[in-house]
Amino acid sequence: MSHFKVMTEVLSFEQQLFYLQKVSRSFALTIPLLDTRLIDIIANAYLHLRIVDTIEDDENCNIQDKVNLLEQLAKLYDQLCTDTAILNQLKTLKSQIMTSVISTNSYENALIKDYDKLFARSLGYDHQVFVLICHTAAIMCQGMAYSLTHNITTKEDVDSYCYSVAGVVGEFLANLICLDLKDNVLKEQLIKLSVSFGEGLQLTNILKDRSKDKQRAAFFLPYHNNDTDELKLIDYYMQLCCAHLDNALLFIQKLPKSNNGFALFCLFNVAMAYATIKTLKYKRNRYKITKRQVKILYVLSILALKYKFCFKLFSLYLKNSLCSSTVNYQELYTRVSKWHNFSKKHNT
Repeated sequence: MSHFKVMTEVLSFEQQLFYLQKVSRSFALTIPLLDTRLIDIIANAYLHLRIVDTIEDDENCNIQDKVNLLEQLAKLYDQLCTDTAILNQLKTLKSQIMTSVISTNSYENALIKDYDKLFARSLGYDHQVFVLICHTAAIMCQGMAYSLTHNITTKEDVDSYCYSVAGVVGEFLANLICLDLKDNVLKEQLIKLSVSFGEGLQLTNILKDRSKDKQRAAFFLPYHNNDTDELKLIDYYMQLCCAHLDNALLFIQKLPKSNNGFALFCLFNVAMAYATIKTLKYKRNRYKITKRQVKILYVLSILALKYKFCFKLFSLYLKNSLCSSTVNYQELYTRVSKWHNFSKKHNT
């Protein structure tokens, strides 16, 4: 590990935030709400996952090449959990990615070029944190490689896809915030809830981007060519999305009290997701919430975290006029999570 750090320039904290602003949307708005330590770690993890997502999204790279790159990355990230010396293999893999993947966002291409510098910063964190980042990326790589060659035809497929791209991120966040938590019962609850939390945010994005994705023949919900059936499908997934967001509020309620901004980071993201679903439901010609709404939700999120009564009122406000189905977060976790297999494998 030390040899790699000596040989490689480290991406600075300021450079991480610069890239975050250039390649992210909502997370560039919410990650700065955290304390400095968590901003550093979560921004770093996000940029790793952004590179993975850039490979999966690239329209010029053929599917088999993308699958091969993602599978190689999955293997590298997984092995790094126990042997950081193999990071020397990154140079060759980075060269393959730069040759095969050319994003329309020039900053994503620049981020890939700085992949080794990003890793060098990751190596500076506590080993437990480094392992969390690597395992999260490994699961995402494996999930995205699978999704590239398998169509989504059932609700179970949707759950599996959402886990690979967002539920595992929820698990990463929960495991990160629980590193020093002594209450094992609470830790287990938070980790299981985090998968539903992640799926709620991902379903929000899928519903918001559905029309745009349809134009490029990308389908992340079971596809229906019949307009009537499709409207029913969207309504069904809106209700399911709200159920996941309800679980996200429960996750936030159970978070240990601290001043690191993590609860605000989570609540603000969830509040914007609820507002987005309302916009999609009642203003069909609009797909984004307004800047004014964002500012109001930010202030209300701060107030909601001051007192339990305020949190309850804010929750009712967010859920108002929306219908939720029911999601058993424990069953979902047991069915889709790959994290527990990792725990046994790496004994963490």
